[in-house]
Amino acid sequence: ASAVSTSPQQQAAVEHHLLDAPDIEELLRRSSKVLSRLTRYAALVAAPPPDATRVRHVELVRLGERHVMAVVIGHTGRVDKRTVELAERLDDMDVQRASHAVNGAVRDLPMSQAANVVAGLAEGCAPALRPLIDAVGSEIAPEPDNSELFLGGTATIAGWGSAGDPAQLARIYEAVEEQVVALQLLRNALASGDPAVRIGTEMPWLELSACSMVAAAYQAGEGATGSLGVLGPSRMDYPHTLAAVQTVASSVERALAVLDEQRA
Repeated sequence: ASAVSTSPQQQAAVEHHLLDAPDIEELLRRSSKVLSRLTRYAALVAAPPPDATRVRHVELVRLGERHVMAVVIGHTGRVDKRTVELAERLDDMDVQRASHAVNGAVRDLPMSQAANVVAGLAEGCAPALRPLIDAVGSEIAPEPDNSELFLGGTATIAGWGSAGDPAQLARIYEAVEEQVVALQLLRNALASGDPAVRIGTEMPWLELSACSMVAAAYQAGEGATGSLGVLGPSRMDYPHTLAAVQTVASSVERALAVLDEQRA
């Protein structure tokens, strides 16, 4: 199906709602709501996977005598927080020294490499700092399939009478709410092209054979790519839905560029 263009008014409304988002999490959350409102279907928006993100900054914050929070900020604006528990007490100066060492070692590295670099750093640092740096290395390793996922309009599934009986609709709802399944739906849809349309039996699971997905990727800078899409009944307005998906994807890219300029 070929896309039709969204109206200038719709484009302006989407960008107005997204461009003032304070961070990437709020941006993607708003994007899922906007996409669902534009299409009246369930919307899925996935952040770029953490292993495709570069480290912008690492901050270690002392929470107590034996607890430190590791705050890892990616170049896309993604923020991961991990609490590290230690066997020995550390003072503020030790934590500050460790924070400086870790940040200097991993800045601008891919998240997938950062943990190994920190592990090597622990071997060559002062003995008092080794337990903390070693623990930080273990905590910041990205987990596979751990992209943040934001859903919008899942309640619309209850109204898809053409997609099955109430029990079938309940199974569709459960599939969308399961993060690993939802991420796999987006990944599968975009495996052979961008944007992508998957209709009925082209869906990867039998229980979704009465559904369709329209998806697109968005660029988050320095090679990081996220994805978003709409899941609806197989009888949908494909040109309108495809146009809405592409409009939101391009608006997300522009909003991410604004956030990046603000952080620079």
